Amino acid sequence: MTGPPDPAWPLQTISIEIPDDWTPATALAVFCLLDDLHRTIDALYGQQIREEAAQRRSAACRPKRRGAP
Repeated sequence: MTGPPDPAWPLQTISIEIPDDWTPATALAVFCLLDDLHRTIDALYGQQIREEAAQRRSAACRPKRRGAP
């Protein structure tokens, strides 16, 4: 990562190389796993995540004061 993270997005991201030789069944299994993970996280933390994302977007969109970095 170069430079500071965008405050409107999560502070940490990772890159994952996905093999290009998966079978359709393997790709579907991984997709279903990630979908289940997404739903579980949303059920547990969805409201807090949406509130945090809204706060970060709001902060990122505020005009900077003159003379402020």
